[in-house]
Amino acid sequence: IVNPNHMSNAATPTDLPTLTGGGVNILSAQMLGPSRLRTGVSPIAYGNALGGLMDMELRRGNEREQEWTLQAGLTGLDVSTEGPVGRGGRAFHLVNYRYSTVGLLGAIGVDLGDEAIRFHDLSVHAGTSWSNGGELRFFALGGTSRNEFTSRTDTAEWTYDKDSQDITYKAGTGVLGTTLALPLGAQARLSSTLAWSRSYQSREAIEQDTSEPGVRRMFHALDENKLSFMTRVDGRWTDRLRYTLGGGAMERRLNNLFNERLHGWLLRPFAQLRVQASRHLQVTAGVAYSHLTQNGSDLVEPRVGLRWRMSGGRSVAVAYGIRGQMPYHPIIMVGGINPDPHPDEATTNNTSIGLMRAQDITVGYEHPLNEHFVLRVEGYDQAIIGMPVSITFPFEHAFNAWDAPLPGQLEASGEAHVQGLELTLLRSFVNGIYYQINGSGSRSLYRDIQGAWQEAGWNLHWTANGMMGREFRKVKADKVRTWGVSARLFGMGGLRYMQVAVPVAPGDDLDGLYPQQFDPVYRLDLRVYLKTDRNGRTGQWAIDLQNATNARNAAFVYFDQRQNEPVTRYQLGLIPNLSYRIEF
Repeated sequence: IVNPNHMSNAATPTDLPTLTGGGVNILSAQMLGPSRLRTGVSPIAYGNALGGLMDMELRRGNEREQEWTLQAGLTGLDVSTEGPVGRGGRAFHLVNYRYSTVGLLGAIGVDLGDEAIRFHDLSVHAGTSWSNGGELRFFALGGTSRNEFTSRTDTAEWTYDKDSQDITYKAGTGVLGTTLALPLGAQARLSSTLAWSRSYQSREAIEQDTSEPGVRRMFHALDENKLSFMTRVDGRWTDRLRYTLGGGAMERRLNNLFNERLHGWLLRPFAQLRVQASRHLQVTAGVAYSHLTQNGSDLVEPRVGLRWRMSGGRSVAVAYGIRGQMPYHPIIMVGGINPDPHPDEATTNNTSIGLMRAQDITVGYEHPLNEHFVLRVEGYDQAIIGMPVSITFPFEHAFNAWDAPLPGQLEASGEAHVQGLELTLLRSFVNGIYYQINGSGSRSLYRDIQGAWQEAGWNLHWTANGMMGREFRKVKADKVRTWGVSARLFGMGGLRYMQVAVPVAPGDDLDGLYPQQFDPVYRLDLRVYLKTDRNGRTGQWAIDLQNATNARNAAFVYFDQRQNEPVTRYQLGLIPNLSYRIEF
């Protein structure tokens, strides 16, 4: 589906609409079932992605009795209901509506980045099952968001470019879909999903400073439609041999930031075998074929994995795979005029840019220290080729792209290389306590158009997370009271950026493009709650402190014309949220 987030322009350097990122997920936590982040070499059914995959699953509603959940806080209102449909205990519905305005936070003095922000969304999940194990589900979600910035009325306060502009960002997202699962005898199962989704965003900036030459009104829009179908059969021939056969088709219609229209299908059949070769060794091998009708580019994607299980629950896993992804067309000028044309120059034509390709190798080790405590170590190496790079502007490379356009004529010769080692220590929730510590060291490079390897903008060197939670329960005759506290400490090396004294122009010598690096980022999030369970209902008070220490972390640098120098923008500071939640 399209990007399921509100405000995808949040914290981007140009403030332009994008197809990724976002400030808030449209799916409320009330809707989500088991979800996970897939990293490394993903299963063969997953395609069109070179990085990690956030695999979100909608949960089933209560099939026995009606339930309601209401939550109100400084960030808005959340209402959810679920229950049976008809009789028989086989059909359910789950509906969630959320309305949010951060105006209350602004009223108590919280700095939210000088914009008025509003969003609301509605999610629906319903389904039924049959006695033979078949299941039919329907899902829908939609939401709108809006950010507004009003120019300062006093011209003496026009310090930065933005101060003299009225800026309105609007976005809307909708998804409709259905899934069908049917048993095929006793040894196989068919699963199919059909989904339509659309995302539309626009940003309008009106310049109020009439003394400045240039365009008074700047308008950018981004419109993406997807029609996706996927079907697969999972089965087994013997207890040692399992298989997956299937395929997917996705039609994408895109009107990019340059008002250029693209249309094409990504077709991707796949097959996979999983063999339990011995009591210790499991082998998984598969292959997919991706074909992009937009320009006829294609890619064969083999993937293979080995897992060796040892005594005490220990295991070693090795995986290799090739993955493909459609180019990021919102920032690619597909058929527009060269940004700095000469009379004899033809228009650019970047429609030949095809699938980008990544080759991944991962090695992992898992060691349970006891029943609830596990240590995981993973090393990874990824080589990416076929990335768009600019011939007109040699310093423009898709690997460093965020939301700014890649100008001029492009060619698919870009390369990048990512290596790293990750360590995780996890204690599951037992006796009222859990914690997880995670750390990663990495190196991220790209090859420029002259063939030299350079540090990428994302070359952070390290990231680290620490999470913990503790609960204290007190049981009485008529109720159970639970106090809880949780915390997350996050840190990472600072992003790299191009430090220039004037706007970059073609022909500039920018060897070692990203020599500058922000200070490391640190952030502490805290949550304290009191939950009371009584017969038929549960109430909970909670206070969340995002960035509890009010750390001042740099986000990006841009060149401000009014200041005539680079200006650093910072991430949000302390954001408190007091909320009350009741379930009945």
